[in-house]
Amino acid sequence: MAQILTCPVCAEPNRATARFCNQCGEPLVSATERACPQCGEPNPPASRFCSTCGASFAARTAISAPRPRATAMAASPPPRRLLWWYIPADSLLHAPSFRAMITMRVATETAINTLSYGMLIQIVKTTEDPRLIGILSALVTISTVAPAAMFGPLGGVVVDRMPKRFMLITTNVARALLCFGFIFLGTGLATVYALLVAITAVTQFATPAEAAIVPRVVTSDRLAAANSFSNLAESAGALLGTAILAPLMVRLFDTPEPLIIASGLLLTYAALRAVAINLLMPESRPPQLPRAEDAARRPWMAGTRESLREAWQWLAGDRAAFICMLLLVLASTANLVIVTLFPKFAKDVLGVQPELAVYVFFPAVAGVLLGLALTPKLAEHVEKRLLVTVGFLLMVGVLLLFGGVNQLAALLRGFGPAGALFERGPLAYRDGRMGAALLLALPLGFGLSMVQVAAQTLLHERVPLAMQGRVFALQGAVKNAVATLPLLVMGGLASLLGDTRPVLIIAALLILSLALYGSARSADWTASRAPAADGTAPPE
Repeated sequence: MAQILTCPVCAEPNRATARFCNQCGEPLVSATERACPQCGEPNPPASRFCSTCGASFAARTAISAPRPRATAMAASPPPRRLLWWYIPADSLLHAPSFRAMITMRVATETAINTLSYGMLIQIVKTTEDPRLIGILSALVTISTVAPAAMFGPLGGVVVDRMPKRFMLITTNVARALLCFGFIFLGTGLATVYALLVAITAVTQFATPAEAAIVPRVVTSDRLAAANSFSNLAESAGALLGTAILAPLMVRLFDTPEPLIIASGLLLTYAALRAVAINLLMPESRPPQLPRAEDAARRPWMAGTRESLREAWQWLAGDRAAFICMLLLVLASTANLVIVTLFPKFAKDVLGVQPELAVYVFFPAVAGVLLGLALTPKLAEHVEKRLLVTVGFLLMVGVLLLFGGVNQLAALLRGFGPAGALFERGPLAYRDGRMGAALLLALPLGFGLSMVQVAAQTLLHERVPLAMQGRVFALQGAVKNAVATLPLLVMGGLASLLGDTRPVLIIAALLILSLALYGSARSADWTASRAPAADGTAPPE
């Protein structure tokens, strides 16, 4: 492993070539040198005066020994202000590379959500035959998940063999060019589906790189906080794309061209932010495939099947990681079902226009923020597997209650003095169903963020670094493969029945059944434990 320089003031690890600490800005020198307290230049350890500026070392002898993080806060820079929030002095956001990674994630998620949700509400709004809305909406979502199931494993292999920052730059540039290029091909329904498929296919080479680069930008003790920030960036992008940019574009313009251009500009900005990411340590060379002596004569992508089998065997050999990935996959499926059916649900059940339906989900933002804030702290005292399970069950329960929103609204109206809130005022709209939907959105966001943060942190901790691209790609591929058929069936049922409420109940029961079956059978599937990348067995 490459040498790490520890900051003498705040004890933050930095890469060996760093001149200044990425946490507090303190000048850095190696263990065999002594930094001048005046100008920061390195000097021999026995020096009494700086050879560059002549300053005396006696004035700051305490710098020779690292101080613990707790006592370093007084020496840290003052908190920075972001809009009306203050960023604490020990926040990861002070590190330029981590900040570049987070802003890149916000830009990419905003662009992708603007594109997909904008097309979804455009179809719901413009389709004249209401019987076709359910199936056409499902096809929009399937256009973003089916290519992921097909190309996800290949993307993981490529990411593990390529520099992660290079992959992030090239994939963002490629997606931006696709957006700009499709404007010249027209914006018919078939073209829109083709654009979503193409964008999603390229995304399969970006998503595992985004996940695999996190342990190379932060130290292992800050992985939970880093994953919380990553999920916050994903949620912020989803909010900006679905709640602001997509509805605004649909209401202002009759055609989707401005929406596509906006997505392309955001992806261009994301590519520029990816350039600014610097890794904490150089990426090690991936392990050689079998028969390494013949590697020079083999095609570059040779051994793809073996690489994917190795990642799957490792994952199947670690039951805790397997169950957490299973619940993460099914929680994501539940979220996709809600996002796909909610424009029709809002229009038919709540009486809200499709482009405004996302505002009913605004309490979910508070739930997501609450989950992102609490989950890293809970993970310090509670098993991450338990957090994943609780978050998943919470999401399934909310999905069931959305299907029974009429009964829930009636129950809330009779709930003592508080029931008056659901009988008069904005919460009473549509016999209290609006208030019930707003109430359900909060635990929905909390459960989703808890599952994502806890599961991704557990996988980052247990999966070898050289294999993380493939493992996260397999997770994405399985997630999208599992979601494809239920989405198609649920969209068809919504069109057939003309009501999304029984469809949501069916979806919740199906997802819960899959979780119970997979957890029960996981002991058999993971019975033969496979060795990890370093030759050791996966952890218990």
